[in-house]
Amino acid sequence: MRKGSLAAATAALALTSLAAKVLGAVYRIPLTNLLGAEGMGLYQTFFPVYALFITLTSGALPAVVSRYAAYYDASGRDCGEVLAAAKKLCLAVAASGTLLFAAAAYPIAGLQAASESAAGYFILVPAVAAVAYSSVYRGWFLAKNRTSVCAAAQTAEQGIKLVFGLALAAFLAKYGSVYAVYGALAAVTLSEFAGAFILRAVYGKSKEKLPVCVDKTLFKDMARSMLPMLASALVLPIVTFVDSFAIVRLLAAYGSEETAARQQYGLLTAAVGTLVNLPVVVALSASVAVLPKLTSELVANGKNAAHAKTSSAVGYCLMFSLPCAIGFALFAPEILGSLYPALSYAEIASAAQMLRIQSAGVVFAAAMQVLCASLQALGKVRSVMVYMAVGGACRLLLQAVLMPKIGIVAAPIAQCSMYALVTVLAALGYRQETGSGVIALNMFAKTALAGVIMIAAELVVTALGASPAVKLAVAVAVGAVTFFGTLFAVKAIVPKRRGVSAKYPEDGKNGRGEKNVQRN
Repeated sequence: MRKGSLAAATAALALTSLAAKVLGAVYRIPLTNLLGAEGMGLYQTFFPVYALFITLTSGALPAVVSRYAAYYDASGRDCGEVLAAAKKLCLAVAASGTLLFAAAAYPIAGLQAASESAAGYFILVPAVAAVAYSSVYRGWFLAKNRTSVCAAAQTAEQGIKLVFGLALAAFLAKYGSVYAVYGALAAVTLSEFAGAFILRAVYGKSKEKLPVCVDKTLFKDMARSMLPMLASALVLPIVTFVDSFAIVRLLAAYGSEETAARQQYGLLTAAVGTLVNLPVVVALSASVAVLPKLTSELVANGKNAAHAKTSSAVGYCLMFSLPCAIGFALFAPEILGSLYPALSYAEIASAAQMLRIQSAGVVFAAAMQVLCASLQALGKVRSVMVYMAVGGACRLLLQAVLMPKIGIVAAPIAQCSMYALVTVLAALGYRQETGSGVIALNMFAKTALAGVIMIAAELVVTALGASPAVKLAVAVAVGAVTFFGTLFAVKAIVPKRRGVSAKYPEDGKNGRGEKNVQRN
């Protein structure tokens, strides 16, 4: 396996994932303006169900493949056996998942009280198989530390979805908003096939030969490992799927009309959700990168050496998610008003309230991703499954109790509560397993200090009488200078020196107390 630091792998994945997310945001903004709040509400009803089925068929495959391939590589065994077994496993789950998705289209459309959505599900059916196929190669390339390949495929997918999605939606809009939504969904399927083609084409250039016979023991081991990972990965899609039809009905109990309820759901998932997902993608990148690296480190040096990588990954995520959360909390109306000019003043005010509440969950969501991946690498897969299940149940219960009383704001409150609960449970589980905290107290204190100083500086910016666009530009500049300037001043970040790895404190030494020196 190619060697590389966790920071480099995380940065490569994060930057390209952010580029893909930016493309996704660039796509959703004109799409929201094209379809309107009600059209986006219909468009968003498809994705919780779609996410549920692609998670069911492929949610755990990249993690399982990357973990086993990294283990085989570190042990000096043939990684081709892992890929051969993964392809057989993929065929079984993709076929069953695709057929189940097609069979469930009409019943789900009935549950969502949107009969027109059934045709949209059939447009997405082929994409389920494409995602499952590409997930096998994603796991393989991650284990080989070829993160750029996965990132390139992801960016290409978003680019294709942007171009064809807007073109098809605009062309079909003359037949009605429902057909415009169908056009956007067709672009999703096209983009997934393009991503699968790119990953397979790059792998084909390696000219690696797979074993003719699949190791049945390895196949069974991978399938057994996949089940608890899959159960953990399914929690969020299942909760979001329940939200897709429950929120509108719960809002009706609050007194909202169905059209208004669907508009609020569209604001929550499209306008607010798109923004909140941008910082969380860094945590996803860190969690994806940390799993194979921790596996290799555990084989080579044991738990103590692996702990440094977890601590670093949590630190990177905190350094990125905290300033984003502060920005969302202080400048929610300006951000939403600048990005979504087609929304009314009342819609922006409602979305801003949700974004401010969601900002608290950004930090917890980031930490949760990394901690759960670290526990999976340590073999505590079932523990992660339990933590996610408890958190998901808590979220649904809070929504059911609070939404008829306080309306749509119950949804972001419940979501933040879930992230916080799972983060605390995972941190306790990690400490029990390793005997160490997930991040050093002094590093947490330094990052918190940088956050406090940033808040003080940003409060001054909020008093400016400038336009929203100018205020946002000043806020970004001031926030970056104060937050990261403070981190450098208190030596939370140490610049890279020749011959020595750039260190996030606690990552400057390995598990044996020796300095990490780069190998040329």
